[in-house]
Amino acid sequence: MKVKILDVAQPVVAVAVVGAGLWFIGHRPAHPAGATVSGPQASAAAGPYTAVGNGEYLVGRGPGVLAPGVYTVTVPADSNGCVWEQKTMSGVVVTGYAAASAEVKIDVRDTAVTFKTRQCGVWTLRQ
Repeated sequence: MKVKILDVAQPVVAVAVVGAGLWFIGHRPAHPAGATVSGPQASAAAGPYTAVGNGEYLVGRGPGVLAPGVYTVTVPADSNGCVWEQKTMSGVVVTGYAAASAEVKIDVRDTAVTFKTRQCGVWTLRQ
Protein backbone atom coordinates (compact mmCIF):
# COMPACT_ATOMS: atom_id res chain seq x y z
CA MET A 1 0.00 0.00 0.00
CA LYS A 2 1.35 3.43 -0.94
CA VAL A 3 0.44 6.49 1.09
CA LYS A 4 0.58 9.86 -0.58
CA ILE A 5 0.36 13.02 1.50
CA LEU A 6 -1.13 16.01 -0.25
CA ASP A 7 -0.41 19.23 1.64
CA VAL A 8 -3.51 21.30 0.91
CA ALA A 9 -3.34 24.26 3.31
CA GLN A 10 -2.91 24.65 7.03
CA PRO A 11 -4.65 23.48 9.17
CA VAL A 12 -5.96 20.86 6.71
CA VAL A 13 -4.03 17.94 5.29
CA ALA A 14 -5.22 15.39 2.77
CA VAL A 15 -3.90 11.84 2.52
CA ALA A 16 -4.63 9.37 -0.24
CA VAL A 17 -4.03 5.65 0.24
CA VAL A 18 -3.26 4.65 -3.32
CA GLY A 19 -4.90 1.44 -4.48
CA ALA A 20 -7.35 1.26 -1.57
CA GLY A 21 -9.68 4.01 -2.71
CA LEU A 22 -9.43 5.69 0.70
CA TRP A 23 -9.16 9.45 1.08
CA PHE A 24 -8.62 11.26 4.39
CA ILE A 25 -9.08 14.92 5.11
CA GLY A 26 -8.35 16.02 8.64
CA HIS A 27 -6.63 18.45 10.90
CA ARG A 28 -2.94 19.15 11.01
CA PRO A 29 -1.29 19.93 14.36
CA ALA A 30 -1.38 23.64 15.16
CA HIS A 31 2.42 23.78 15.42
CA PRO A 32 4.37 24.85 12.31
CA ALA A 33 7.24 22.63 11.20
CA GLY A 34 10.31 23.13 13.36
CA ALA A 35 8.42 24.89 16.17
CA THR A 36 9.48 24.33 19.76
CA VAL A 37 6.58 22.95 21.79
CA SER A 38 6.44 22.93 25.58
CA GLY A 39 3.85 22.29 28.27
CA PRO A 40 0.87 19.95 27.78
CA GLN A 41 1.17 20.10 23.96
CA ALA A 42 4.71 18.69 23.98
CA SER A 43 3.72 15.06 24.44
CA ALA A 44 0.80 15.40 21.99
CA ALA A 45 3.12 16.80 19.32
CA ALA A 46 5.43 13.78 19.70
CA GLY A 47 2.68 11.16 19.65
CA PRO A 48 -0.85 10.46 18.48
CA TYR A 49 -3.83 12.70 19.26
CA THR A 50 -5.71 11.85 22.46
CA ALA A 51 -8.40 14.56 22.15
CA VAL A 52 -10.14 15.57 18.89
CA GLY A 53 -13.12 17.60 17.68
CA ASN A 54 -14.89 17.84 14.31
CA GLY A 55 -13.01 16.16 11.49
CA GLU A 56 -11.76 12.89 10.06
CA TYR A 57 -8.60 11.35 11.48
CA LEU A 58 -6.32 8.45 10.65
CA VAL A 59 -6.14 5.97 13.54
CA GLY A 60 -2.77 4.65 14.71
CA ARG A 61 0.05 4.95 17.17
CA GLY A 62 2.38 7.49 15.54
CA PRO A 63 2.48 11.28 15.56
CA GLY A 64 -0.37 13.14 13.87
CA VAL A 65 -2.95 10.32 14.07
CA LEU A 66 -5.68 9.40 16.56
CA ALA A 67 -4.66 6.86 19.22
CA PRO A 68 -6.96 3.83 19.49
CA GLY A 69 -8.77 3.44 22.83
CA VAL A 70 -11.88 4.36 24.79
CA TYR A 71 -13.05 7.97 24.25
CA THR A 72 -15.79 9.97 25.97
CA VAL A 73 -17.60 13.17 25.08
CA THR A 74 -20.48 15.29 26.36
CA VAL A 75 -22.40 16.44 23.29
CA PRO A 76 -22.91 20.23 23.36
CA ALA A 77 -26.44 21.37 24.22
CA ASP A 78 -26.62 23.38 20.98
CA SER A 79 -25.63 20.40 18.76
CA ASN A 80 -28.06 19.22 16.09
CA GLY A 81 -26.90 15.70 16.90
CA CYS A 82 -23.52 14.07 17.29
CA VAL A 83 -22.48 11.69 14.51
CA TRP A 84 -19.36 9.51 14.43
CA GLU A 85 -17.98 6.80 12.18
CA GLN A 86 -15.10 4.30 12.19
CA LYS A 87 -13.88 2.62 8.99
CA THR A 88 -11.63 -0.41 8.65
CA MET A 89 -9.34 -1.17 5.71
CA SER A 90 -11.73 -3.98 4.71
CA GLY A 91 -14.51 -1.41 4.32
CA VAL A 92 -16.50 -2.17 7.49
CA VAL A 93 -18.16 1.02 8.75
CA VAL A 94 -19.39 1.44 12.34
CA THR A 95 -21.51 4.55 12.90
CA GLY A 96 -23.22 6.15 15.85
CA TYR A 97 -25.50 9.04 16.74
CA ALA A 98 -26.27 10.85 20.00
CA ALA A 99 -28.63 13.71 20.83
CA ALA A 100 -27.59 17.04 22.32
CA SER A 101 -26.34 16.91 25.95
CA ALA A 102 -25.78 13.12 25.81
CA GLU A 103 -22.78 11.48 27.51
CA VAL A 104 -21.12 9.14 24.99
CA LYS A 105 -18.42 6.47 25.41
CA ILE A 106 -16.97 4.65 22.40
CA ASP A 107 -14.09 2.31 21.65
CA VAL A 108 -11.93 3.42 18.72
CA ARG A 109 -10.50 0.03 17.79
CA ASP A 110 -6.99 -0.87 16.65
CA THR A 111 -8.61 -2.21 13.47
CA ALA A 112 -10.02 1.23 12.54
CA VAL A 113 -8.28 3.12 9.75
CA THR A 114 -10.24 6.36 10.14
CA PHE A 115 -12.44 8.01 12.76
CA LYS A 116 -14.84 10.75 11.68
CA THR A 117 -16.85 13.01 14.01
CA ARG A 118 -19.27 15.90 13.55
CA GLN A 119 -21.08 18.14 16.08
CA CYS A 120 -19.98 16.00 19.06
CA GLY A 121 -17.65 18.32 20.94
CA VAL A 122 -14.18 17.14 21.98
CA TRP A 123 -13.60 13.40 22.32
CA THR A 124 -11.04 12.63 25.06
CA LEU A 125 -9.06 9.39 25.46
CA ARG A 126 -9.88 7.66 28.76
CA GLN A 127 -7.89 4.41 28.43
